[in-house]
Amino acid sequence: MEYLQYLYLKNQQLENINEISINKAPNANKTIKVDVTGGVIKISLDDSTKTCGIIGFTGKPSSIILKPSYTNDSTNTSYTLTSIGNSAFQNCSSLTKINIPATVTSIEFNSFLGCTSLTNIDVESTNSNYKCSSTSKIDLLSKDGTILIQYAVGNKNISYTIPATVTTISSNAFAYCKKLSTITTEENSQLKTIGDTVFIGCYNLTTINIPATVTSIGSGSFSGCINLTNIDVDPANSNYKCSSPSKLDLLSKDGTILIQYAVGNKNISYTIPATVTTISKGAFYGCTKLSTITIESKSQLTTIGSEVFVNCLNLTKIDIPATVTSIGFYSFSGCKKLSSVTIYTKNINSSLSNVFPPTLSTLNLIGDYNNKLKNMFIKSTNSKDKPITIYYNKANVKSFKSLDKNGFSNVKYILKESPTVMKDVDLDLVDLVDVVDVVDVVDENKLNTQSYLKTKLLLAKIAH
Repeated sequence: MEYLQYLYLKNQQLENINEISINKAPNANKTIKVDVTGGVIKISLDDSTKTCGIIGFTGKPSSIILKPSYTNDSTNTSYTLTSIGNSAFQNCSSLTKINIPATVTSIEFNSFLGCTSLTNIDVESTNSNYKCSSTSKIDLLSKDGTILIQYAVGNKNISYTIPATVTTISSNAFAYCKKLSTITTEENSQLKTIGDTVFIGCYNLTTINIPATVTSIGSGSFSGCINLTNIDVDPANSNYKCSSPSKLDLLSKDGTILIQYAVGNKNISYTIPATVTTISKGAFYGCTKLSTITIESKSQLTTIGSEVFVNCLNLTKIDIPATVTSIGFYSFSGCKKLSSVTIYTKNINSSLSNVFPPTLSTLNLIGDYNNKLKNMFIKSTNSKDKPITIYYNKANVKSFKSLDKNGFSNVKYILKESPTVMKDVDLDLVDLVDVVDVVDVVDENKLNTQSYLKTKLLLAKIAH
């Protein structure tokens, strides 16, 4: 039971743990262990069908030749091997080669995720459900060639061409492949679906080509591709595009979703197009060159996904537009040089929990205090971090004076009225402005700023 408790505390994802001791668990006698080179594989037995499946391993298995059947020595009963279970070999970093017999009819999700030394996947030619590339044996595909299930990520090839028959690349198929720098598709490619986190952690990947046929790209498909410099989308694709001619980003065809930035390029600045309403999870993850990210005027941005700017080590400042209503967890985690953030507060409608780094110097809050702002800082692990100065609009002094001591937990902070009059774009009169373009202004000269705001509001009334 101590081990189960440890798993619960470590993952914080396990629920409804059965507290019956392992030795008394109902199916304990339905599992056998079989020695293989370097370790042991665990096999689940099904008496009703006399079939069995691989469910896990212990030790450091290296080269595994799976058998068509396994015997339970205690009953002398034979079971046909038909499945490789969910995550059966996950994180088996020692595994270099696996042979899959003809009897296997099911290979489940993430069976080989994290097998970073895997160089050879050999499927028996008579298997009616799966196959591998006939000569190279570096990939696992469905028998008809439409699904690319797993790439042998430990091999030393620097390029790979996805067969034209493939319509779907399964989630994590290329995850943590350290060697590949270029992935292309065969002519007349039928590729439609790129699953979630397909290329996550492929840190040497520099170029990716997306054919016209692709209709779906999953979440975090290119997360951690820190050397990606070129995203080339076929102009005929009706679902996706890249900025032409730079090819530095991947966007939905209508420009509303920014899916991925080519984080390996050497540009130090980037402007997010005004059409973008959503920045997808991890879109700028690991971009170490960017120091400035701006957002085009008249931006329609509403959603910044989770982990979007993680480890953007040189990012120094960002002004988040008033249109933004949601910012995901850890969006700015690891942004060690990020010193100043400006955010319009009243429109935020979801919790900003664990968004900004504890090393931030200045946070400018424009608008009324919003209780969704609590816990917006990632907990500091350095007791020597300097306090963060949080400025708020003097016009909203009452709402900020009501801030309780836990309002900005996890960090040291100093709450101050702004020395300037910062314009609150959430003014009641904003909806009257249909001719005058109200822009963001923070003027160091207080009198000039007040005069500017009064003039704008007057023009707004006149325009209306």
